[in-house]
Amino acid sequence: MIGYLRSNQYYISEEKKEKEEMKKGFLTTVFIGISCILLTWCLCQTADADPVISVAPMSVNMGNIPVGGTSASKTVTITNKGTSDLSLDSITITGINASEFSQTNRCLTIPAKGSCPVTVTFIPTVPFGKKDAVMSIVSNDLKKPTVNVKLSGQAPPPKISASPMSVNLGSVPVGSSSMEKTVTIKNTGVSDLVMDSITITGTNASEFSQTNSCLTIPAKGSCPVTVIFIPTAPFGKKDAIMSIVSNDPKKLTLLVKLSGQAPPPKITVSPASANFGSVTAGNTSLPKVFTVKNTGTSDLVVNSITLTGTNASEFNQTSDCTTVAKGVSCTIIVSLSPTSAGSKTALLNISSNDSKKSDIVVKLAGTGLQAPDNPPVDAIFNIAEYFPLGQGDTWTYREGDTELTTRTVSGTQKINDVNAVKVIDEDGDYQLWTNSNGIVWYKEYDADDIPGCGWEQLIFSPPIHASDPLVSVGSSYISNTTLAETDCTGKSSTTSFSYEFTIDGIEDVTVPAGTFSECLKITGIMTVNGTSQTTEQSIWLSKGVGQIKTISVDKVNGSIVEKWTEDLVSAIVGGVHYP
Repeated sequence: MIGYLRSNQYYISEEKKEKEEMKKGFLTTVFIGISCILLTWCLCQTADADPVISVAPMSVNMGNIPVGGTSASKTVTITNKGTSDLSLDSITITGINASEFSQTNRCLTIPAKGSCPVTVTFIPTVPFGKKDAVMSIVSNDLKKPTVNVKLSGQAPPPKISASPMSVNLGSVPVGSSSMEKTVTIKNTGVSDLVMDSITITGTNASEFSQTNSCLTIPAKGSCPVTVIFIPTAPFGKKDAIMSIVSNDPKKLTLLVKLSGQAPPPKITVSPASANFGSVTAGNTSLPKVFTVKNTGTSDLVVNSITLTGTNASEFNQTSDCTTVAKGVSCTIIVSLSPTSAGSKTALLNISSNDSKKSDIVVKLAGTGLQAPDNPPVDAIFNIAEYFPLGQGDTWTYREGDTELTTRTVSGTQKINDVNAVKVIDEDGDYQLWTNSNGIVWYKEYDADDIPGCGWEQLIFSPPIHASDPLVSVGSSYISNTTLAETDCTGKSSTTSFSYEFTIDGIEDVTVPAGTFSECLKITGIMTVNGTSQTTEQSIWLSKGVGQIKTISVDKVNGSIVEKWTEDLVSAIVGGVHYP
């Protein structure tokens, strides 16, 4: 406040008046100076009464936080350094990524020299990367009505990797399934790795498959993908690509190479050729057996077996070759039945799915001999001479390719009031026969046929009559019988069947024991009554020696289900050794 003092007016002399004037001026000057000092103090006191805002820190980095995760809270402190209350009008977050930051506070009015915390959190969303925002604090600080605090953080992406990046499923037969192999998907990043799709594409995609439960892989986590390979034809190398699509922004699609082999079958046929020797026209040679083997990996499919060539019609073949698995073999049986004299040739053609040898050709040859003008079709033969049963007589046969069995005449056994001759092998299995009234078969006994128990016996009622005592070419015999089967468990059953035998001709036969001339060939067909099951046999009997060769084929509905052969290797009959 400015004051003004008036001096008393006195009547004084000029000198005194002059002195009074000087004094008056001095007092006025002093008064004005004091008033200015007071005014300045008052103004200063008025300015210091305003609120003064202070914020720390002015920049907040929330760090690396996975998308969808929540950061640890950080605090921004608002301080009032003034002497009057600091009123906060608003605290808001703005900027590019404002929605990913949040704050909470109770800051309404901050008294002089007081403070208040503001808690900040960061919850990043996609896309990944650096995130920025500004927290604006609006107050009644006249000098700083708005204070901006910088907010930042990182939403680091997931990081995909797969191991292995190339998978070889190996060699697998067509139609089979490989062993499973695993591709491991890893997330070495910070945020969740989300799988969009896992698919297989490429040239042979349909031959590979994968299974997985990989949807979301957390940071530092992993997930297995199982891969298998089921090759189809054609054979050869197979390739595909497994595409893994995810939310890794740097590797949206990861490619894993898949491969495998579908190796072909490999056919071998032995022997590579065959000569059937000399065969009288009208007769049939001994059969030759050709072995077809699959030495490859995938199944060998035999598409066709045919005979072609000049004399193809005079050769015959039967086979059980259809689909041959790895390491397995099948057989083709071929014989020559010349219709005239002269050289005979043909080709046995075997077609398969072996891509390198789709067609195998086997050369066949033989010679037809002129039939005698007066063949001994009316000759009479004493069957007992061709089917000797002397005590101690022994025969050793080769069954199939390698197995040997020896049968010996050893004693008799009474059955149906007849002393039948027992022919027994090394396993104790035996049969009962007689030859005095033709070839008659009474019984068969298997010593170890039932596992854990033992024997099984089969008795024919009536006995099977295979021939009369005297026979000639063309003679035939039908025997209807019932087989009574009993075993050591007490189980019994009966089966009715018919057996037809025919004296088919006279042939020369070569077996491991040697070449035997003018053998009687007997063919037989057994039919189980009421079924389509048959057994077809060809038996060759040599005079003074007995049975030297047998071919037996079991069929159902006309299809071969089993076959076996017996060839004489050695014999001692009537004291004579063969060979």
